[in-house]
Amino acid sequence: MMGRKMSSSSGPFRLCWEMLPEVSRSFALVIRWLPRQVDDAVMVSYLLCRIADTLEDSALPAAERRRLLGGFAAGLEEGRPEIPVGAASPAYRRLLENAPEVLAAYRALDPAARRIIRERVGEMCAGMGRWSDREIATLADQDEYCYYVAGLVGRLLTDLFHASGRVTARVRAQLLEHASDFGLALQKVNIIRDLRADLSEGRCYWPADVLARHGLTRQSLLLPANVGRAVAAMEDLVQDQWRYLSAALRYITLLPMTEPRLRIFCAIPLFMAVATVRSCQGNPDVFLSDRPVKIPSGQVRAIVVRSLSLGPFNSYLRSWFRRWRTGLADRVSPFQAVAALLP
Repeated sequence: MMGRKMSSSSGPFRLCWEMLPEVSRSFALVIRWLPRQVDDAVMVSYLLCRIADTLEDSALPAAERRRLLGGFAAGLEEGRPEIPVGAASPAYRRLLENAPEVLAAYRALDPAARRIIRERVGEMCAGMGRWSDREIATLADQDEYCYYVAGLVGRLLTDLFHASGRVTARVRAQLLEHASDFGLALQKVNIIRDLRADLSEGRCYWPADVLARHGLTRQSLLLPANVGRAVAAMEDLVQDQWRYLSAALRYITLLPMTEPRLRIFCAIPLFMAVATVRSCQGNPDVFLSDRPVKIPSGQVRAIVVRSLSLGPFNSYLRSWFRRWRTGLADRVSPFQAVAALLP
């Protein structure tokens, strides 16, 4: 099964597809497996959410960020919302510079897709605005924040899958029970892995009460003398994370087996998230290294290949997940792991 080439799109979507790898190479890797007609809507949704996220992450005052987020959500259908390019990091400057083209692509989608995207992006912008000047004190706070930046994306994807005719109304209802947790599973991995980068930009998404339980504060978290306590605090977040990863697996197993591309699209990021959690767990480099912990490129390729081959089969996906959960998957070769899954 071959993924669709990005360059095959035309009209208002072409530039958006060209920008996507610059914004997220990992998302550009997985979206190519989506069916046609679904992929354009998901790609545009992703870029719109990334614009909102870039506004939220800017160094502008909280009131100004709320105003810009509200104006962006209100201007999806018509007009040209105010999007200051100076608010972006270099990695996202081109995206903000070409926001009118992203909006043109959104406006070229069919009305059903636009309605879904407009509702979810509007809710995201409102939620981001509410969190623009709040600190994350508890895991419940973290969950609420992650819902607005990622859980909503799980619901958006589910609605787009249904609107495209790929899932029935009954399956959609089942998927929505786990859709938010699917998004949270992916976001919480980033929160663990990207701790140093976030702190360097004045942000921290690790709950203050989790740190306090281990005698830490956000100011003392990265001190080399505190690495043992920091690793223990991270273990609390990892254990919380597995609950969401398990829900994400449940989401994938509910997708129709007749829609292998949807399942592959979801399986690749899930198992990359699982591998990243395993790489971070107990790893002091999360706190001491200037580079974020990443899974090796060979492991990425193995996850893609196995998602393609095992994605359609629930029993194999569950077995693969259990091996990661117990630590077996990262101690055997891909060939041994595949052999272990065979009946």
